[in-house]
Amino acid sequence: MKHCRVVTSWPLEGGLGSGTAAVANGVIVALRQRGVGVETLEFAESTENYLLTTVQRLAFGYRIGRGMNRREPMPNVAFDQDGFFFPANVPHTCMLQAMYADIIRFERGLIGGAVRLLARMERRTAEKAAAVFVSSEYTARKAAQLYALPAAKIRVMSNGLFLDDWRRWLNAAPPRTDARPTLLCVARLYRRKSVDRLIADAWPLVLGKIPEARLLVAGNGLEFERLRALVRERGLTSSVEMLGHIPAGAPLAPLYRAADVFCLPSMQENFGVVLLEAMAAGLPIAAFRAGAVPEVSRDGSEALLAEADDFPALAERIAHLLQNAGEGRRLGAAGMERVERHYRWERVIEPLADWLAQCQF
Repeated sequence: MKHCRVVTSWPLEGGLGSGTAAVANGVIVALRQRGVGVETLEFAESTENYLLTTVQRLAFGYRIGRGMNRREPMPNVAFDQDGFFFPANVPHTCMLQAMYADIIRFERGLIGGAVRLLARMERRTAEKAAAVFVSSEYTARKAAQLYALPAAKIRVMSNGLFLDDWRRWLNAAPPRTDARPTLLCVARLYRRKSVDRLIADAWPLVLGKIPEARLLVAGNGLEFERLRALVRERGLTSSVEMLGHIPAGAPLAPLYRAADVFCLPSMQENFGVVLLEAMAAGLPIAAFRAGAVPEVSRDGSEALLAEADDFPALAERIAHLLQNAGEGRRLGAAGMERVERHYRWERVIEPLADWLAQCQF
């Protein structure tokens, strides 16, 4: 099949849900590099109001779905719940990036209600799809368990990185000017990312061993204002910098160049594209054995992992890597090699490209 349509209600330029936007962009570019003509249907607006964005995304999906039979017939690649309103005769695959049924446990109130609705729609979309692509074995297990999907429908396709571009951006980044031992965290600031616990529970323990250390937190989201207030309340403004949203790609590269260690303190992670960015930048990883993290960054090879929710143990690993540059370089070199071998978009796109090639019209 030489043509397909990618449908996503996340703006491809980033913003809320930028991890999904990064994957959607990767899929589009990688397919086009293989000679596939890709039509894109995206929601072109963005807001930091999660509830408003949810309503807008669902309205987008409704409009696209109801008009699908008037479009040129071709296979559709729809992300998460974006194929919910597709007519039964419209062939599509579901790119299951969010796995809302797995993140419900972290949300409460109106946000929790929105996530429950999205989970029901995502399940129905996956049930209707001809195939469901997930980014990790962890997500494959969760999709089978929480959405009762047959194993034969689920296909694992890792997320990827355009490594040549990333290396070019890293090489173009300005020289590091702050010599303090630096920990970097890049994340959408949802509850499940546990950045509040990194700041409140782990970081003071790191400072107890390395008083001159600094923590850079890049990202926006539902928790940003609360986290910024937490930094002030704990008297950590001299060592913790809340940088807010930084666009993906070249603008992020200087932060990775300025860091010694990368930390993703997530309690749930379907993949973690930022882990690939950090490994490709040669940074050692400190994180939890949670979700798909151990699949991407292996304990003792590219990362030092603690048991989930053990923030003192996470602090020990962070401090150890900040104080032991030799081990950091070893883990970082292993991470660079792992991304080179396993996570180039040019390689990881193959399962989806093969599925599209088998579609007949």
